[in-house]
Amino acid sequence: MPAKIHVSPKPTALSINADYASFRYDDRTILLEVYFAVHPQSLSCNVSGGKRHSWVNLSLTLHDKSAGRPILRDRVSMPVEVPDSVPAAQTNMFVGKREYRMESGNYLLKILAVDSLLSDRKDSITFELPERPFSPT
Repeated sequence: MPAKIHVSPKPTALSINADYASFRYDDRTILLEVYFAVHPQSLSCNVSGGKRHSWVNLSLTLHDKSAGRPILRDRVSMPVEVPDSVPAAQTNMFVGKREYRMESGNYLLKILAVDSLLSDRKDSITFELPERPFSPT
């Protein structure tokens, strides 16, 4: 088996694309969906077997603003594998999704993305999730 070769990406910064949606679950509870995506071109990778292999490590933290503390911490490791014969600029973004159910409230969602091979390459995004009052059914 040939040795893996570490390949640094072009000088593009690691960039996480993220968004969220919240839905009414019942009179007191919401369903929060968090979506995230990363372009393979922004990750460092190893090459073996004719493919570029990498992954991005994500940390998601949900802070309850009224309590002033985190109520949820989640970690996601998203693998990325692309044939080496495909130019990096022609590859698609890799997308992931997480779902959480919680009481309706005011929250702060923080997402940190870290390149798995070069941990000093990071990106983060923060969302304010305001409370949405629901009328009783």
